[in-house]
Amino acid sequence: MEYKVVFYPVLKLTAKPFEQSYETSAAAEIALDAIASYTLDLHEKNLMPDHSNTGLVMKLVDGEWIEIDEDEDEI
Repeated sequence: MEYKVVFYPVLKLTAKPFEQSYETSAAAEIALDAIASYTLDLHEKNLMPDHSNTGLVMKLVDGEWIEIDEDEDEI
């Protein structure tokens, strides 16, 4: 199975999100947690304005990317 992290740093902008592929859902979850921690750290150090952002882990199923529900046990 193939997984990817999709992260929207600012929801109000139309810029493309950051996307990165991973071989396992565990690796994708770790990466998403690191991205979230990093953006929070930037905000706390006044290096990044406070923006609404979001990220998610997706998996490739039958040629289509679908979001993994946070409650779904993929690991």
